[in-house]
Amino acid sequence: MIKKHFGKFRDESLDYYVWSWGSGQYYKLGLGTEENYWKPTRVHHLFFTDRIVVEISCGHRNSAALLDTGEAYQWGLVGKAEITVPTLITGLSDKVKQIQTGSQYTLFLTDVG
Repeated sequence: MIKKHFGKFRDESLDYYVWSWGSGQYYKLGLGTEENYWKPTRVHHLFFTDRIVVEISCGHRNSAALLDTGEAYQWGLVGKAEITVPTLITGLSDKVKQIQTGSQYTLFLTDVG
């Protein structure tokens, strides 16, 4: 099952690739720039030959992706940092099962709760 959650002023579509478009403010499109893209543009940093993106969540200023391996990636405005391209979240001791982003937060549900 592939899930997606959409935020304000942008859309991201799931197939074998991740596509992003809309307002690029805060680098929230994951394209390495704050430019606006009004046509679907492939997010090259989320293409893997051995893993699949199974969930995308788009908050107002950030986005997150969950892989079938339980790894999570995040980009955009995260706290006070602007992450320009999808970056692996480290420091989680358990596999991530679900992600949710909001206006100024990101939640990770792990396999132990």
